[in-house]
Amino acid sequence: MPKEIIHDEVGLFDLVISWSPDVHLQVGIQTRDGRSLNEVLRGDENSPPPNYESVWGTFNRPQVNRAIRVLKHARNSVFGVDE
Repeated sequence: MPKEIIHDEVGLFDLVISWSPDVHLQVGIQTRDGRSLNEVLRGDENSPPPNYESVWGTFNRPQVNRAIRVLKHARNSVFGVDE
């Protein structure tokens, strides 16, 4: 299953995009250093399970197309239109 990771510039989390051809596309957020989300968000290294390092959503084609449009709009609002 192909997977691409987009590293966060300054934070603790990375964006992960994973897909299986003709099956599904998933987008997730994972901790950069392998600590559990519970530990990172609560600051408690002794936190009880679950010790998940990521959370995922599964999206269909129309949802992915909408996300692309929203990301382009946000990018253009922040950085200006690409030439």
